[in-house]
Amino acid sequence: MTSMTTRLAAGAAAVLAAAALAACGSASTRSQAPPTTPATASPSAAAAYNAADVAFTGGIIQLEGQAQALSGLAAAHASSTQLRGYATRLGDDTADSQHMSGMMQRWHQALPSPYQPGTALGPGMMSGHDWADMQHQYGHEFNDHWLDAMMANRSAELALCRDELRAGASAQARHLAQVMLTERQAQLAQLQRWHHTTDHASENAGHNGD
Repeated sequence: MTSMTTRLAAGAAAVLAAAALAACGSASTRSQAPPTTPATASPSAAAAYNAADVAFTGGIIQLEGQAQALSGLAAAHASSTQLRGYATRLGDDTADSQHMSGMMQRWHQALPSPYQPGTALGPGMMSGHDWADMQHQYGHEFNDHWLDAMMANRSAELALCRDELRAGASAQARHLAQVMLTERQAQLAQLQRWHHTTDHASENAGHNGD
């Protein structure tokens, strides 16, 4: 009886030891295996977008390309210190275009072609005829034409921002649209004030000539 009890106890101990070793081996295997990705972490869900987002980003990239080109033109043609200063700041600010380009790449959407003056069509975009005229204008005539072009540019960007906030699906694009809406409204108001000032200056010059 004693010997059978001893054998049973030894057998139970062996079973427990084998189970312990198996558990250690299983834990070691789990620790070396790569973590699985939760089903809820869907890349497509994190990068959700729709046609309105693509239209917004592509349109802003084109309009900002034109704004950059206008900035370079003002440096050599504008007679107003205020306009030249504004144009310089405009030329240095490429953050919005970079944000839009990055989003389109993450969405696997083709980027618009690099902006070429006078070739792009649509709201706020200048024709080739306008560009040809401005390249031969200086002083007040250029200032007035440049302000008209920039006001149309900013008005078109504001329209894109409102369309995005109304119909866009991308949280990042909607956030940028809201920030840009506030910034562009302030810029448009400033451009309109300058335009009003140049109109008065032109009228006064005409009266003095009479």
